[in-house]
Order: sequence, then structure tokens, then C-alpha cells
Amino acid sequence: MRNEVINMGLTEARASLGKIVKKSYMDNTTIILEKGGLPIAALVSIHDLEKIRNYDSDTEMVGLAGFHSESFTDDDEDYTKW
Repeated sequence: MRNEVINMGLTEARASLGKIVKKSYMDNTTIILEKGGLPIAALVSIHDLEKIRNYDSDTEMVGLAGFHSESFTDDDEDYTKW
């Protein structure tokens, strides 16, 4: 069974962090965090994290959004100032 995936803006996520962490853990929900409509990070259950860590490293892994995280390294945004 696939887990639920919810997209959420950073502002909303900050305001309800405890709630979304509980939802991720209890319901095995993945929360895609967005800034300006772009997915930038994900909150996953510890169970899903273990599956990711054990994933066959020889297989190329593409993110939930359908693209590689390297695509964000070309922008000029300073992500440390959030």
C-alpha cells in the first residue's frame, strides 16, 4: 500500500510542525515541503527513511517530484537564510 503524499508550503509547515510530524509517523504520510511552489525537502516516516537507506545503491533514485535534487544546485538562492 502506498503512503499518502501531501504538499505543504514552508510557512504552513512551520506553524503545524508537531501535527505534521505526528501524521508522518502515525499515518506513514510523506510531506513534501515547498518554497514558492517548488518542492525543496520532504518529511518522511522513520520507516520510510530506513527503506531509503537500504535502497539498492546501484539503482538510480529519482525524487518524489520526478527530478533529481541536483537540479536545485544551479540556482543562486541562499537556502541558509530561511
